[in-house]
Amino acid sequence: MVSKNITVTEDAYNRLKALKRDDESFSDLVVRLTENTDPMAFAGSCPGLGETNCLDSSYVVDFLDPHQDHHEAAVGWMRDHSGESLAVPTICAFEVLRGTARAGEERFDRAVGFLRTLTVLDLDLDAAIAAGELDGRLHAGGRPLGARDTLVATAARQHGYDLLTRDRDFEAVPDLDVTFYD
Repeated sequence: MVSKNITVTEDAYNRLKALKRDDESFSDLVVRLTENTDPMAFAGSCPGLGETNCLDSSYVVDFLDPHQDHHEAAVGWMRDHSGESLAVPTICAFEVLRGTARAGEERFDRAVGFLRTLTVLDLDLDAAIAAGELDGRLHAGGRPLGARDTLVATAARQHGYDLLTRDRDFEAVPDLDVTFYD
């Protein structure tokens, strides 16, 4: 077996070390983390450039889990929109990872692999301010969302992305283009 030496920063090393399982080498870890970069590979076929869609956690769960009632609709949407870019708010990534971590290592790793193919929309102070303003408007209008959904809607609105979801509550959000996949 041929081996190569590489140099990584201490921060990169620490990040890799945190992901490494006790029973695997660093080579095994790199292979595991880079095996699949095509989102369709995680459905059980790939977005490119073009329109960007912001994925709600309901979509990601349905797409990844073949046992979900809406899995086929989620996979069908992905196939039909293969020329579009995909993003996910940090809060949705957390929701997906929280659930898959509780379901076992294989499902968690699959979710991590899929999420690594997406643009992640981080929550910063400007996003928190915009979410606070949106929450106030929705409450004043008598159609409030939960805190997590407010953060999701804000991420999509701030970037001008369509929100892909099954959750009809998002219809009440002003200036948000919502796409329902099922």
